[in-house]
Amino acid sequence: MAAGSGTRLGHGIPKALVEVAGTTLLEHALHAALTSRVAHEVVVVLPTGDERLHAVCSKIAEKTAATVSTATGGSSRNDSVRAGLAALGPVDHVLVHDAARCLTPADVFVTVAEALVAGATAVVPGIAVADTIKSIDPAAATAPGLAAAHLVTGTPERSGLRAIQTPQGFDARALAAAHAEAAALNATEAAAITDDARLMEVAGAEVFVVPGSVDAFKITTALDLLLAEALLASRHPQPPFQEYP
Repeated sequence: MAAGSGTRLGHGIPKALVEVAGTTLLEHALHAALTSRVAHEVVVVLPTGDERLHAVCSKIAEKTAATVSTATGGSSRNDSVRAGLAALGPVDHVLVHDAARCLTPADVFVTVAEALVAGATAVVPGIAVADTIKSIDPAAATAPGLAAAHLVTGTPERSGLRAIQTPQGFDARALAAAHAEAAALNATEAAAITDDARLMEVAGAEVFVVPGSVDAFKITTALDLLLAEALLASRHPQPPFQEYP
């Protein structure tokens, strides 16, 4: 998934085209997916008409034995995932990954794929939550005299919480069926589906969580970019981008 506009990054270009350590987010993300050796086919969902990202995909396609193709994203994430699924050939399992999580290690791809092969219908990587989490009532009026304050409605136990990442893995037919049903959702209902795992939950599927990685954080703000730069600078040697298995 590389169709995001990157508005919050403020670079004026699609997020996947932004560079970290001289390499685009998309190339970093594809590097991990391809070196994991779990995929024989990769579909990259791109913004409408962006030739620069198409060129990146073409360059990567020349360096790997896997098939790398592109599809055009839609107006929502659900629309873009449906476009990517439609562009795939016949497959039993599919992994949905965000280019914004471009430093996800290859072994996370392997862990998710192994869980699918073992029989899971839906599996996502996740990490333990370090912060105390409070739930609030967003519709409640702010407290008198307090700016933007809301009443706390609960404090979930941290041991039962996980911050979910990508790639998320699914039985391909089950995910396609869930997305076909989601096409009928109105805008409000669709906005509540924040990832494909949630879509599968709504469809009644069991979703399992496997260990993720702290490196798989999502690049959304300028601070995230600085963290990614620092992380790559600490890696020795830097990952090669010359060829793939």
